[in-house]
Amino acid sequence: MKRLLVSVLVAASLLHPASPASGAEGPCGSGYYKQGDGLLSDGDRGEWVGNYVLSTQFEGKVRYCLKDISNDIDYIRRVVIAHPQVLRSSAFAQGRIRKLCLRTTVTITAEKVVDSTSWSVGLSGVDATESFSDKSATIKFGKICVGKKKRLISFEQDDFTVTLTSGEITGVEVRTDAQMRYSQGSSTLVRRVTAQDRDIPN
Repeated sequence: MKRLLVSVLVAASLLHPASPASGAEGPCGSGYYKQGDGLLSDGDRGEWVGNYVLSTQFEGKVRYCLKDISNDIDYIRRVVIAHPQVLRSSAFAQGRIRKLCLRTTVTITAEKVVDSTSWSVGLSGVDATESFSDKSATIKFGKICVGKKKRLISFEQDDFTVTLTSGEITGVEVRTDAQMRYSQGSSTLVRRVTAQDRDIPN
């Protein structure tokens, strides 16, 4: 009887494998489980004009998380930005720099979203603005700047979640915008450069 019971349990587990969400929750959180990880990276986007240089780059990862909608349907309803690798961006400048600034923006795209209220962002205590639509959620982190004679500026963000209650997440984009104000002769000029990358779940 015991041998028969074990055989029945094994057969049942093969027909209906346990959800990956069972056990430790991990970074996806309760009720979600890992779909896969993506890399977001763009390096050394720059502009060289004579002795003046401005470049920007970033790198980080994103985890896509599935939500059980029914027995046969799973949708990517959550992403963990900056996991399993934190999001780092930087800008470098060379020349008679008066001011160097950097801004990092994260956009999560989706389809079949009911409306903008379907989004929520697990981010607090950070200088950032959030905006939502039925197609995307955008987190724009505050611009950071350094003054004269500073050649390098960097930004780092730990992991945070972005969750949907309808539709499905289709990708994540990161963009960094660097700007330098510099002196050339008696003039003060401004130059800008952008790095950008988009990842889509497999």
